[in-house]
Amino acid sequence: MNPADIESHLKLVLLQWMIIIAAAWFFGRLGKRMGQPLAVGEILAGLLLGPSALGLIWPKDWPPSPSWPRPNSAGRRCCCKPAGVLLFFLALLYVAGPALKWFWKKSAARVEPADASKMPSTFLAALLICLFGCCLVTNFLGVFSFFGAFLLGVALHEQADLVKAWRDQVSNFVMVALAPVYFTNTGLRAEIGSINSSAAWQGCALVLLTGAAGKLFGCWAAARASGQTQRESLCIAALMNTRALMGLVAINVGYELGLLPRELFTMFVIMSLATTAMTGPLLKWSLPVELRPLLPGFDSLRRSKGN
Repeated sequence: MNPADIESHLKLVLLQWMIIIAAAWFFGRLGKRMGQPLAVGEILAGLLLGPSALGLIWPKDWPPSPSWPRPNSAGRRCCCKPAGVLLFFLALLYVAGPALKWFWKKSAARVEPADASKMPSTFLAALLICLFGCCLVTNFLGVFSFFGAFLLGVALHEQADLVKAWRDQVSNFVMVALAPVYFTNTGLRAEIGSINSSAAWQGCALVLLTGAAGKLFGCWAAARASGQTQRESLCIAALMNTRALMGLVAINVGYELGLLPRELFTMFVIMSLATTAMTGPLLKWSLPVELRPLLPGFDSLRRSKGN
């Protein structure tokens, strides 16, 4: 590829990245003002940028709309199996993870006490190389690249000082510039227009009803059986009902592996979005009276009601 082609591709990637960051930031903060997690607004941004909204106004290949290439078919035929992902995760858990933890302890031991909370540049370079390598492996396996980073995080999460140093040094950049790409891309992939019949919408309603009722009733019943009070059981059910990141990881993996068609994938996205959005209101409604003063903004809400 000549430099002109590289420059052309880089320009498009930067334009796409700018649009995703701006849309995810705006709708994420808008959702937060409404008491919703950032992820809900970021998925909504993807839905609006993708074929569900802007795709109905502009042609489906309008330039700012990111199109994420799927892994090549040869790689998918050879390696794109859940067993491949499982073997890769085991390799991270028992080989790469322990090696990185050992290297972290050696690197952190050489740091001056005043800089103990900082991540040494040598270790950061090694960690980023491993991180990008994990992304390439999961892409080759036929799974979205960010899943490789997620698996590496799972393999390292028990090293508390490493997690803290990572958060202190790069978490803001990740949360603003990288994580929204994952959530927004989920919205971009979903195509509400693919649910184009009354039977399909009935199926979507069934997915939502089954997903919500199964979690709410099942977790409430289990909590009651373990001796929790009515309101405590409702709180547990409300918190367990949310899908959020884990639900999106699962349905994206299913879509990448070819297990979920676009129509069913969109139904699951709607279900994940709805169950996550209802968590806050359900939790506030079911929270025991003595714990309600702990809610953010409780004092101002009480004063407004008093007036």
